[in-house]
Amino acid sequence: MKIIVVGGNCTNKGAQALLLITMCELKKKYPNAELYFDSQDNFRDNDKYFFKHIDRRALRNALAIKAKKGQAGRVLKDAVWAARDHRWYACFAEFGYLKMLNDVEMIIDISGYNLASKFSDDHNRLFLDIIEYSLDCGIRTIIMPQSFGPFDYKNDREGMLARITSVLNRADVVYAREPGGYEALTNLGVKNVKLSDDLVLLSEGYDLTKVCTEKEEVTEIATGENGSIAIVPNEKVFVNSADAKQLMKTYEEIVNHALESGNKVFLIYHSNEDLAICRNIKKLFDDKKDVQIIEKELAFYEYEALVTKFKYIIASRYHSIVIAYRQAVPCIGIGWAEKYEYLFSVGNFWFCNGSYYFIIFCSV
Repeated sequence: MKIIVVGGNCTNKGAQALLLITMCELKKKYPNAELYFDSQDNFRDNDKYFFKHIDRRALRNALAIKAKKGQAGRVLKDAVWAARDHRWYACFAEFGYLKMLNDVEMIIDISGYNLASKFSDDHNRLFLDIIEYSLDCGIRTIIMPQSFGPFDYKNDREGMLARITSVLNRADVVYAREPGGYEALTNLGVKNVKLSDDLVLLSEGYDLTKVCTEKEEVTEIATGENGSIAIVPNEKVFVNSADAKQLMKTYEEIVNHALESGNKVFLIYHSNEDLAICRNIKKLFDDKKDVQIIEKELAFYEYEALVTKFKYIIASRYHSIVIAYRQAVPCIGIGWAEKYEYLFSVGNFWFCNGSYYFIIFCSV
């Protein structure tokens, strides 16, 4: 039995958490299954995990060929793009995947957010192609909790909306992570959509030994004694903010207040694109040794261990907040999308591990 997990990657800690926790759950339920995951990235850790990496576009093309949808032109086009990006393993990989697909019984989509008019038409089509072609091949297809919409397409809007409805109605089940996404899909006539919390939030625990070829080591990082807070910024918040300069000013005021209260401040990047934001905040406090950047790229389980050392965190990465929830760490969130509002709307106080802790949300 083979299972393919699509829509995952390891480019940020949230996506890595989703992927590894999903793989752990699958290994628990189907211990003898061969697991695969797709991405468009040059995956550097093929020897680190028991599951195997395949190329997303080559998988789409292989499914289309198997479903007798043609695709000769697209195979050639995608091979050229793969070569341009030095993803040599993906060049004409479709023909190797065809045999593997004979034994695939399930495809599970764990995209955090892929189907919306804010993304390119090609991005939307790739998401729908994989779902549609896997169903055409008779493969069970499940779409796990994620964000959907809006669907304000500029090109062939009616055609795109009709395809979304047709394709998603054929899936075994579609889980929307927020009420807005649920409503957007039901308004289109998608009948098999259910509302569900995020997979990482739902997980009761994970055993990485089930999916990792060697024990994962957690780097110890000194944070001082009971007087530290962490800031986890998000580059997308600045991009989507009405006033990025004012947002940086807000961070400056937060750090100043923390220092005046006797706290050390640690800047953590949850995705590589956020490191520049951390460095820009640090520049404002170059002369302050109590403001530090954790320059090491942390795995999600290292972040999970580290976050418990802080009095509270101020975070903008969705899964950095979710992981703080799981560890009962107080959190102030700064977000920009519905997924943040819904995450924080669950309640202003949570009860976990015998104590209450607060969550506060600030929208930009």
